[in-house]
Amino acid sequence: HVSTVRRVVFPHLRSDLFVSTGDDGYVKKWDLSDYSVTSSFTLNSNPHKVSANVVPLCASFTPNDALVMTGWTDGFIRGLDLSGAQGSVVWQIVNGHKGAVNVIISATPYFCTAGEDCVVR
Repeated sequence: HVSTVRRVVFPHLRSDLFVSTGDDGYVKKWDLSDYSVTSSFTLNSNPHKVSANVVPLCASFTPNDALVMTGWTDGFIRGLDLSGAQGSVVWQIVNGHKGAVNVIISATPYFCTAGEDCVVR
């Protein structure tokens, strides 16, 4: 990341990797064996701009660790596939919150979010 890191999360079933979100607009998956980035994803056309348009604020792995659920400043909740070098959006919940999504937590078979709108869903 080239600016503030917002969240670091580990999968439920592994300890050799983690995912981070940052104010640079990126979600990155890291390999702890060599501290390298193995996958990254951004929505922004200018990803190196520190004050990116849409920023991922939080993340949580799905219970089976297949996807990473992310909460964004635009109020969207996005499920990301970070298995390849360039991550991709698999699903999204449009306007999951009015304002930023600050927290996302998964627990089989549900997930819960909290937003800038003072709502927990």
